[in-house]
Amino acid sequence: MLVQRGDQFLLAKDPQSAFDDYQRAIRSDPRNALAHLRSANLLLIGNSPERATDEAKQVLRVQPGNPDALAVIGVAAINSGRTAEGKSVLRQVLSKSPERVDVALIVADIDRLQGLTEQAKKILLDAAENNPNDARPRLALGRMAEEEGDTRSAEQNYRLAVHGDDSPEANIRLAQFLQRTTRFQESADVLAHIDALQGNKSSHVADFSLISGQSKQAAEQYRSALGKLTVAMGTRDPKPGIDPE
Repeated sequence: MLVQRGDQFLLAKDPQSAFDDYQRAIRSDPRNALAHLRSANLLLIGNSPERATDEAKQVLRVQPGNPDALAVIGVAAINSGRTAEGKSVLRQVLSKSPERVDVALIVADIDRLQGLTEQAKKILLDAAENNPNDARPRLALGRMAEEEGDTRSAEQNYRLAVHGDDSPEANIRLAQFLQRTTRFQESADVLAHIDALQGNKSSHVADFSLISGQSKQAAEQYRSALGKLTVAMGTRDPKPGIDPE
């Protein structure tokens, strides 16, 4: 019950109360792996890597090889300046849990910063193949290709990202790439698709028209988006407890 209540505090954006409940759960049952893990994550976010590591090690005593606990230990080591040690631990996590895209991104970024470009690409490719519906590995590969001046590979990866995850976030990255390569009409088409994904209530196309110097067209598009948003809001059911005028 204490862990569940802590989770509710966390959802309510009250991490201190959540942490307090996780600690109460641990005092009640020192082998409560979930409470230790939740505490470890909060300590890591709160920039207490040593305490986070201690909590994660308690998880491993109960659940040897737990990938979430190992991930905390790896990131804590990196945050403490022990990059090689942390990267080694995170590689263990990837070998056990190839679906951990967040871990793959961290390891690949460290490799990239260390000049191990091909190694970073391999990690991202593996992550993309193991998680075809997660856009993040392909977006990272697209960014790397752009940095190397390989626009063909960059576009391929951005489009594969959108193919796997047709989300506004992934499409925005593709549209930005098309703008950087001066393919403005293609970028506008992608932005129109984003607006459609969001129910035509967003203003990406209008924003593009404005920065492209098409102020009259932008004004019409802003009015259209605002009108659709107003209609959508007007058709919603009133919230309980609110007496609409």
